[in-house]
Amino acid sequence: MADEPSNNDAPAESPRTRGFEPDSTPRNPIKWKLWVPALAFLLGSGAIYFVKDIRRGQRLRVQLIAEHTLLTESLAPPYRRVRERIERLTFASVRAYAGDFAAPGFTAMRLAAGPVLYGRVRAQEIQRIEQVSGSIRHRYPDQIATCLGLEVDWVHQFYIRGDFLMPTYVQSVGRVADGDRLAALRQDLQFRLRRDTPDIVAWSRRSLFVLAVDEGASSIDGPSRLYVFDLEQEQPLMRVRDEGGGTMIIPFSLGAGGRAVPRPAGPVLTVSQHDCSVANAARQLLGVTPQTMTDPTQAPAVPQPNPGNSPPADAAAPAAGR
Repeated sequence: MADEPSNNDAPAESPRTRGFEPDSTPRNPIKWKLWVPALAFLLGSGAIYFVKDIRRGQRLRVQLIAEHTLLTESLAPPYRRVRERIERLTFASVRAYAGDFAAPGFTAMRLAAGPVLYGRVRAQEIQRIEQVSGSIRHRYPDQIATCLGLEVDWVHQFYIRGDFLMPTYVQSVGRVADGDRLAALRQDLQFRLRRDTPDIVAWSRRSLFVLAVDEGASSIDGPSRLYVFDLEQEQPLMRVRDEGGGTMIIPFSLGAGGRAVPRPAGPVLTVSQHDCSVANAARQLLGVTPQTMTDPTQAPAVPQPNPGNSPPADAAAPAAGR
């Protein structure tokens, strides 16, 4: 009879598996039936929003460009023509100086008869006509217009406030895809048209363009030129060049009986002195006596009032000989 296996012959349990029953159920099961539809919904919603935003941006962009074309139809062409003339004249003015000139019949009265477009540039900043816009937008220190007594409309304001009328504005709008940004640009266009249209129309009709050109790196570093142009004909009416050192401004105190303030030690040239010298050179070229002021330190003595009612000494002398 075969021996039956005893319990001692059973395989020994591993320490790691002793006391554990195998579990065929997976742990932390993923509920695919719940998450797959939710994930699909989120992705689909994002895609729909993205497509709708793109379509909204395209619609607003087309609408904005169409409105810009319609609303600026009569305003943009004359404005652009004036800017093109300004840039051609300015670029020609920074070249070699052609000498002082005054057109026959052009007078200081005509120069000061009404508002003029006025700008100032640095010759060193302009090597190509495309660089005129960048230089003429600067607000350089200037006293020439004040010394000449001109009523001016600044060209840098003419440029800044009319930029939305240029083709570059439409090109920049064509590159915007965000719907919110396009909506903001549309509101800005309407605001600019309400605020700036009267000024832009008036500035575009100015007949004279006055331009100051600094040959140095600053307003007082070297000579400056002054040009006056007929904008419609694009013809020079006057040009003059001055070193800027021909005018001395001496401050004095009115509260101390006109006593002169001590002069600064050494040559000190201010923008006012430089620019008023250029303005006086323009006056001389147009046949006007330059505006000058007597040096308070060399001014004649002010006659003192005669006390009482006694006659002056020179009047009493003949009476004594009678």
